[in-house]
Amino acid sequence: EATAAEVGVRCLLVCDSHPYSQELFKFTMEGAGHKVACVERPEQARAIIEKEPPDMLVLSLDRENPEAMELLKDINAKDIDMPVVSVVDKNDQDLCRESDDYALGPTIVKPMVLDDMHRKINQALRQIKHPPRAVPSHSFTQIMEQRKEEDDKFTVFDFAKSLLPVVPQKQRATLEASVKQKSA
Repeated sequence: EATAAEVGVRCLLVCDSHPYSQELFKFTMEGAGHKVACVERPEQARAIIEKEPPDMLVLSLDRENPEAMELLKDINAKDIDMPVVSVVDKNDQDLCRESDDYALGPTIVKPMVLDDMHRKINQALRQIKHPPRAVPSHSFTQIMEQRKEEDDKFTVFDFAKSLLPVVPQKQRATLEASVKQKSA
């Protein structure tokens, strides 16, 4: 796993309109020692990237939100040094192909398999060429603090319980073990 000890503490931005997906990415990446900010809309991600790009972006793409694909295209066109992990529904083959055309990192297919998600995030983290930042940018830190206030109301156990119905049986033991380890 590309932990903070291995690759340095990285500032990672997750842009996904689904709270459970945000929490899954946040839980996974913070568990490896990285700083994570989550936003729901591509416009929010764009504002952060324009001020100071994070080390990596996890970007959920779907047809109902064409702004996400436009953001991916813009990052690609501007040659921003930042891997982008695209998250795409497996049933949308056209969008999967389109995201491959602008790929700036691996693609995770929904529904997500935890092992695949870990592998692809680690792959993207290892793509980062610049050294770790000493301190996250101000806008990034603001989002993290705002999110922390919301997280204080949402415990790890609430998160695990909310995920268990959608996590395949094979991954449930892994998730449950991770939750127990994180809460210890």
